[in-house]
Amino acid sequence: MDEILPALPPELEREVFETTALMYPGAIPTLLRVARRVFIWVEPLLYRVVRVSDQVVHSDSMAAALLSAARSAPPGGSLRGVRHLLCAESESWTLEDAKDVLKHCAELTDLSLITSSIPLDATILPVLEGLRIHRLAAHLAEMFSGTHSIDLSHPAFSSITHLDIGDEVDDRLCSQIALMPALTHLMQNGKVPWVSMLMVFGQCQLLQVIIVNYQYLAKDAAIMWATQCPKHDARLVVAFYYNYEDDWELGARDLPDIWSLATDFVARKRKGDINVGDYILQT
Repeated sequence: MDEILPALPPELEREVFETTALMYPGAIPTLLRVARRVFIWVEPLLYRVVRVSDQVVHSDSMAAALLSAARSAPPGGSLRGVRHLLCAESESWTLEDAKDVLKHCAELTDLSLITSSIPLDATILPVLEGLRIHRLAAHLAEMFSGTHSIDLSHPAFSSITHLDIGDEVDDRLCSQIALMPALTHLMQNGKVPWVSMLMVFGQCQLLQVIIVNYQYLAKDAAIMWATQCPKHDARLVVAFYYNYEDDWELGARDLPDIWSLATDFVARKRKGDINVGDYILQT
């Protein structure tokens, strides 16, 4: 590539290109061809948000590129810039492939495996333990190779602040949630038994936001469930998904998503702008 002389101070020029890349990620391949210095600044942002999914054009090529980079990385080397990774449908990845990639994602803070076509097992736990993930979405029973083996005191969960549970919630799983030292935001799917929800209310005082999410088509069932609440708790939010993966990407790109909207909703309840017994998040 031809080197174009800078017209601005280097710090300002870098900020301009990085801001453009973050606001318009689709423009990154073009920006990479501007100049060598721009390539060095912007190239890590190309992999900042990686969504391996059949809902995304060229997802297979991105997955293959990421796996190739992981396999060719030197011992102890890392994939620069990978912060958010969603693994959904991928014909090209196995569990071993996913673990190879994760081992090299030293900067990863957000991992979603909840719609993954990759069967999980307990061998992924040591890999997660080597990372410092803050947001995790997964089916815990798969991850621990069985419901009765789930142990959220495992070191792999010590840094997680936001947990999205894909499993059916029962009393045993609820009792495990309190074992996570950093957890502030919890998401559970579908109709959670109220006896289990009351256990979360009582045992998990560090939780700031507790979301129960439904598919949008099940809105009537969600409203019915919320009206049966035996004890008001301002932290509870009932929310709806139109498309899980799209919402995940919004959050990964620092745009309003189900987590941020629910957090704001709870804050407004605590301020008195919304009644503490209002649980339905209107989006």
